[in-house]
Formats: sequence, structure tokens, C-alpha cells
Amino acid sequence: MKRLLLTITIFACSNAMAFDNQRWLDCSNINNNDDRLACYDRVAKSIQSRETIRSDNAVSSSDDVPEQPLVISSSSAEATQLISEPIIPVKIEKQEEQISAAEIEAGFGLEHKKTQQEEDTESVSFTIEKAKKSIHGKWTLWFDNGQKWQTISSEKLKFKAGQDVKISRGVFNSFVLNVEGSNRTVKVKRTK
Repeated sequence: MKRLLLTITIFACSNAMAFDNQRWLDCSNINNNDDRLACYDRVAKSIQSRETIRSDNAVSSSDDVPEQPLVISSSSAEATQLISEPIIPVKIEKQEEQISAAEIEAGFGLEHKKTQQEEDTESVSFTIEKAKKSIHGKWTLWFDNGQKWQTISSEKLKFKAGQDVKISRGVFNSFVLNVEGSNRTVKVKRTK
């Protein structure tokens, strides 16, 4: 069955092409320049209109748009009107909320939920509430706002409760901790 359809399609296309080729050849046999040009224009216009009709048929048959207008079934008179134009959804733009400094500080380091204001914040200062050194030489630091950070490397730094530190953004979403009044830094990650 498929072979039969394919054969018929190829035969129909080749006949149409042969017919068009014959019309072009007939035009080329005309000696008068103006008449020959007019003949070429007629052949080209007929081919173009035939292609336009084919493409229009292909588009209308491939679309899932119903031919008849959509009727809404409801009891109200307004709802029973025909919809003649498509309904275009309107995108409602959210206004960016203003975030306080405390909220920015609370979310600092939680990179999976960043706002533009948090991205613009380059550093935050904290006061150490508790500091504990692991057996591997890495520090776990608890701050007065409830955040918990851990050093990534085991640098020779000492931390104690009450110290003021500053955590800054590094490259590639890393964070660097700096003790106030010191030039030494250590890379840290937020754990809580």
C-alpha cells in the first residue's frame, strides 16, 4: 500500500514538472522579446500560485486550530459569544522586593536561591559565637545569627568566640573568611 502511494506521488510530481518544463520550452520558442517575457511571467506566476495553494493547504491541514469559532457553553449571555480572536496571555512582571540587610545576611552563601540584591552583596561581617577545630585542622564556626560555616583548608588560623570576621565572595562561587584586623584569609563553605 505504501509503495503504491509513493509511486502515485512520484508520478504526479514528475508529470507536473514535465508540464512546467514544456511550458518553459514553449516560451523559449517565441521570437518577440516582449511576448517571450510575458510568457515567462505567466508561467512563473502560475507555478508560484500553485505552490502558494499547496503551502496554504499544508498549513491549514497541519494546524490543530478548529475551522469553526469556539463557543463557550454557559448560562450567561456574555459567555455564549463567539471567540473570533485568539486570547493572548499577558505576562505579569513581578516587582523585585526590597530585602533588608538582615535578610541578605541570613541568606548569604545559600547560592541556590539568590536574588539580585544578594548577588550584589560582596561581603558580610559576622561575630563568632562558637569555634571548634576538627582533628584534621579544619574549623567549624557558628555565628551570632545562627549560620554555620566550615573552613575548607586547614590554615594556621585561630578563632575564638567574640571575634569579628568578614566573609567575602571569591571566584567561582567560593567564599573567603578574613579575621578583622588581619591580612590572612581562609576559604570557607556554608553548612547551615
